Formats: sequence, structure tokens, C-alpha cells
Amino acid sequence: MAYCNNCGRNIPSSERVFKRQMYSGTSHRTNFGKRITFGTSRYYSMKSVCEACARQMDESSAGFIKTIIVILMVFGILIALYFLLQ
Repeated sequence: MAYCNNCGRNIPSSERVFKRQMYSGTSHRTNFGKRITFGTSRYYSMKSVCEACARQMDESSAGFIKTIIVILMVFGILIALYFLLQ
């Protein structure tokens, strides 16, 4: 039986299992060479989620994309106004 990696609920075999890209871990490393350097990496992988969590993730990513589009449109309008007023 599968379980949701987001909310932890068991997903019965009669219900559809969705796959979404989720955060899976972080690694910290230290390199001792001529200089000591530090690095951090974040890892993401495809994980199983339930229908409710998949819907919530899709809605939040759609909202983020709409926000980016609006910001780019405003930036484009400001550049157009700048060149028109010169």
C-alpha cells in the first residue's frame, strides 16, 4: 500500500497515486584544500502523493506562474513607457 509523502496518509489501492517533485534532502560538505570551502545542496525527487495534496501543489504552482507573468508584463510596460517618453 502506498502512502502520501506530503501528508503521510495511506493511499488505498482503489485510489489513484500521483507523482510530484518534492524536496528529498540536503547535503552539507566541507573541502579542505588550499582554502576551506563549504557547500550546501538541496535535492528534489519524484514522490507519491494523494489526490488532495497533488491538487494543492498544482494550485500553488499555478499561482506562482501567474505572479511571474504579471511581474514580467509590468516590467515590459515600464520599459515601453521609458522608450516612448524619451
